[in-house]
Amino acid sequence: MAANFVHMIKGSNKLLQFPREIRDHIYQFVIPGSLVEIAWDTSITALERKLPPISLTSRQMHDETVPIFLQNTIWILPHMVQAKPFSDLLYSFPNGSGFLNIRFLMLTDLSILTTKLLKYCQNLRILIITFDGPEIAGGQLVKNGHWELGKLTSKYDIDVIFQLRHLKRLVLAMRNCEEWARPQFSGDAIMLGLEMWFQERFARKGNRVGILSAPYLSWNAKEWIDELGL
Repeated sequence: MAANFVHMIKGSNKLLQFPREIRDHIYQFVIPGSLVEIAWDTSITALERKLPPISLTSRQMHDETVPIFLQNTIWILPHMVQAKPFSDLLYSFPNGSGFLNIRFLMLTDLSILTTKLLKYCQNLRILIITFDGPEIAGGQLVKNGHWELGKLTSKYDIDVIFQLRHLKRLVLAMRNCEEWARPQFSGDAIMLGLEMWFQERFARKGNRVGILSAPYLSWNAKEWIDELGL
């Protein structure tokens, strides 16, 4: 074990002799993509356990690889209560770098949109927002097969999504859709209307964002990450 660690230190010292842009390119291969579901007790210490051992060989190596880890991770926030610990975690990085290095974010509770989290994650590339079928039905946000967009935008801060200038893909997911949608209105048709509305709003902003509708998803978000091609 000690011999392997010494070998890694020697390897990291050689790596640091390369220009920074080359090191960053190498880090993309060394640090694989991760899937992290935020809990109330998520901490930097817990996240650092997911880093490759080479990240712990020196302070410089650590500082250079942590941003890559943040960028390559799909962050899942299952409930509104997880927004604060996640924000606190990102605040712990200097100069807003924690927020700015977030690229993939999945929100399974739309109430999180009412927080300032997305306003700070301005370099977000892929955003997944998950609608809960029974909650949508209970709030009467769909009527006669059409979305009540006025109610939707007043209940959730949807406008913050259109302020993400670097967003490349938006996934509109629906869980338990088949349990509440009327037989004459399939989940696909309901989601298509919402997809078209988002496309029109992005077009007004001059943003090109790929939008994917994904109805009929299970409650376990980790099960359908591969299905969405993420």
